[in-house]
Amino acid sequence: MFDIGFPELLLLSIVALIVLGPQRLPEAMRTLGHWYNQIRFAASRLRSELDSELNQQVGATIRSGHKTVEALDSIRAETQEVIDQTANALQSGSRGSKEGSGTSELH
Repeated sequence: MFDIGFPELLLLSIVALIVLGPQRLPEAMRTLGHWYNQIRFAASRLRSELDSELNQQVGATIRSGHKTVEALDSIRAETQEVIDQTANALQSGSRGSKEGSGTSELH
C-alpha cells in the first residue's frame, strides 16, 4: 500500500523512540495498531458491501436479460408460425390456380 521498506521502518522507529520516549512508545504503538485494525476492518466491510451490491445488480441485470430472451424467443416462434402458415397458404393457392387453369384448358 505505501511501499515502505525495512530502512524506512527502522528510521521511523528511531524517530518515534526519540520523540515519544521509551515510556510512551508502547502505548503509542498499541494505539496505532488499534487504528490500523479499525481502518482495515472498515475497508473490508465496505468492500464486502460493495461486492454484495454489485452481485445483486448483476443478478437483476441477468434476470432481466433472461426475460428479454424469453420474450424474443416467443416472438420468434410466433413469427415462424406466421411465416409457415403464409408459405402453406401461398403453396396451396398456387396449386389451386395451376389446377384451375389446367382444367380450364382441357375443356
